[in-house]
Amino acid sequence: MTVDVTVIAALLLVCVIALMVGWIVAAAAFGGSMLWAVQWRCVSSTSFEPIRRRGLRRGAWELARSAAGPGIPGRLVARESWRRVMLMLLVPIVGFLVPVSLPYVVLLLVPGAIAGGEFAAAIDRVGHLTGILGVLVAIRIFLNGLRYIAQPGKPRGKLPGLRFPDDLSSRGRDRLAANAFWFAMAHTVELLAAMYPVLVLVAVIPDLGTAATPSSAATSSSDADSLLPPLLSLIVLFLAVTPMLVPAHISASFLRRRLAGWELSVEICQLLVPPVLEERVDPLELPEPLREVADTHRSSLVGVALLLDQTAALWDRRQPRGFTPHPAATVLRAVGASIRRHLQSPQSCDPTLPLDLRETLRMVLGLLVEPEEGSSLSELAARVPAFDEDGTPTAETFVKPPGRLAVALTRITNSVQRSAAVLAAVAGMAATFIAVALTAAGKIDTAELLGHLR
Repeated sequence: MTVDVTVIAALLLVCVIALMVGWIVAAAAFGGSMLWAVQWRCVSSTSFEPIRRRGLRRGAWELARSAAGPGIPGRLVARESWRRVMLMLLVPIVGFLVPVSLPYVVLLLVPGAIAGGEFAAAIDRVGHLTGILGVLVAIRIFLNGLRYIAQPGKPRGKLPGLRFPDDLSSRGRDRLAANAFWFAMAHTVELLAAMYPVLVLVAVIPDLGTAATPSSAATSSSDADSLLPPLLSLIVLFLAVTPMLVPAHISASFLRRRLAGWELSVEICQLLVPPVLEERVDPLELPEPLREVADTHRSSLVGVALLLDQTAALWDRRQPRGFTPHPAATVLRAVGASIRRHLQSPQSCDPTLPLDLRETLRMVLGLLVEPEEGSSLSELAARVPAFDEDGTPTAETFVKPPGRLAVALTRITNSVQRSAAVLAAVAGMAATFIAVALTAAGKIDTAELLGHLR
């Protein structure tokens, strides 16, 4: 029984695409954490106040005019000014390194017989094309984040117009706006990750054209007149796009689950202080066998309860095995249990939230965006009986503790250095797959490849 070389090459191509998409999602999360740090440094500075008052463009112009005033030579040589310049230079650097990291790491890891000539030229084209686009995307994301954090009350695309509780501190409001912005960026990461293999294909198209043999060129020219039917063309296009969309969606979904705490804080804020919605034309009503009872908050409360469990699971995964559940995770599960009890009661269909539930959600919001308040956890634990008199958790815990693989993945990606090590390991796998794919395509000899792998 023989397997067609084309089938093997197609399977290897799907594996390479999946690795590329997964790498870009992980690298984008790594770069996003760096941009978040730079962005938060800018937001926490006193020079951000003009941008907060007048918007990004007018505020930046006001800062530029004030910087050009008297005493400019002293400010230019000040150490703080150079620190800010170096900090801002990180934005395009990170944007360049995120997409070009995979091609050049693969170039370092592949055997020497492959790493030169046309392969190296293709890697350079991929790096230049994706690197320039990465710089532009990083600068745009960074500026859009500053614009949204400065004025989060204005909705922008998928970003909601936030209204904050009156007693929320300014630092908590900035953190909440940053949470809303960067959680929305997960959708952007999914789109960019799906487009990355297409950009790589565009960059290597000259090599694909020169790799065609005369016989294959003659065959393709003879079949040029026989076009595929429209339906078959759509099917082929769908099959070609699926290997890029599915890994991107899976990887971005994993990233969104890691950011469940950010989504939870935004959902609670919108539940406590709903945004002002514009009046819209009434949609067309369709006949339904059962009409729902008017309930304003049930769907939002269901989402909050689910996010409470996901956030609690994230806290538990960060603990060493045998030291779970984390007290904060127990408290969040107790809050989720109280929300479920409320949803099973007729009061859940009232137009307003009960006062005690609003206060509970407000304390959860403070725990998420104002963690400096150490007493909030104790007060919340006393409000929703999460522990008995002996300090034993009374809230229903997870069905089973997090597995070794889940704990290991969480702990090895919990810091920048460990995430970089994981990315390097994935790059090694990608290099191996690319080498095998080139072997299947006949670019190098199998014996030569085995000699290099040994």
